[in-house]
Amino acid sequence: MTADAYLIPIAWSASFESGMPELDEEHRVLATLYNDLVRALTRRTSLILRHEFFETVETAAAAHFGNEERLLRKLGGTDVLNHINSHSRFLDDIARLRLAAAEEHALHDAAHVLRRWLIEHFHEDQVLFKALRFHGKAPPD
Repeated sequence: MTADAYLIPIAWSASFESGMPELDEEHRVLATLYNDLVRALTRRTSLILRHEFFETVETAAAAHFGNEERLLRKLGGTDVLNHINSHSRFLDDIARLRLAAAEEHALHDAAHVLRRWLIEHFHEDQVLFKALRFHGKAPPD
């Protein structure tokens, strides 16, 4: 089986939604960017475009995290600091992945890491905001 066979696009579903429309839209954008990488890898797009992809993801993720962190700090909650720290780790990982993307196999590995992290992040947000709503700290769905 080729490395491309393991590149699976993210199909957006309601199970990823946090109940916070602005954040959910940003999550959709991040999923779309990942899907763009999958298409680029399977179509053997140029390395320059791949590096631009990581810069775009880094910029979009940083903007999303900024919005999410402002909201989380405003709402409070026990898991907020851990969640915010995970954002910093993700941005560090993206920077490392961008540097490693010079080699084809490394770029495939980066795609797998990115997919796993995004799906985990979407689900963590869903759980976090559900808990904040339960405790009356976030607006209802």
